Amino acid sequence: MTLSAEQRRLLLIGALPTLVALLAAVHLWLLVHGNDSARDDYEAGRYADARSTFEGARDLGVVSPWIAPFNAGTAAYGAKEYKAAVTLFSAALEDAPDDRKCDVRVDLALTHKAMADQAASRDDRAAQQVALRDARTAIQGTGCDDKLEKELQDEINKASSGSSSKSEDQKLDEVEKKNREAAKVKDIELEPKNEPEQQIQW
Repeated sequence: MTLSAEQRRLLLIGALPTLVALLAAVHLWLLVHGNDSARDDYEAGRYADARSTFEGARDLGVVSPWIAPFNAGTAAYGAKEYKAAVTLFSAALEDAPDDRKCDVRVDLALTHKAMADQAASRDDRAAQQVALRDARTAIQGTGCDDKLEKELQDEINKASSGSSSKSEDQKLDEVEKKNREAAKVKDIELEPKNEPEQQIQW
C-alpha cells in the first residue's frame, strides 16, 4: 500500500508530538539520573566528580538553568575550590528566579568569607579584607541574611583595625630599633680605646 503525499505529511505531523514527548522524557531521565549520581558523589565526599556531573547537566537545564551551576558551585565549595565556586554561584545568580536568589547570594557570600579565612591563615590582610568586602557586597541591602551581613561588617571592622594596629606596631618597632642602635653607638663611644700592648719607644 502506497501512501499519498498528503497522508505522509499527516503522518509526520502526527508523529511530531510523540517525538517531542520522547525527547522530553529522555531529557528528564538524564537530569534525574545525572542529579542522583552527582548527589551520591557529593554525599560521599567526591566533590570533584559531583562538580563535573553537575556542570555537565548545565546544558540540560532548560527549565531551571540556575540549578546546575548552583549545585556545581556547592560541590566546588566542598572541595575548597573557592574561586571556582564564586564563578559558578555568580553564573547561577544570573539565572536564578527571584524567590531563589537569596539562596545563591548567601552561598556566594559564605564562599567569599571562606576565601577571607584562607587569606587570614596566610596572614594576607589585604586579600582578607577584599574577600570580606566581596562577601558583604553579595548580600548587602538584599535582606537575604541580615545576621550574616552584620557578622561580615564586624569582621571587616576587626580586620581593618587589626591592620592599622599592626602598622602602629611596626612604627613602634622601628622607633625602638632606632633607639637601640643609637644607644649602641653611644656605648661604643664610651668604651675605652684599645691601646697597643707595646708602646712606641722614642
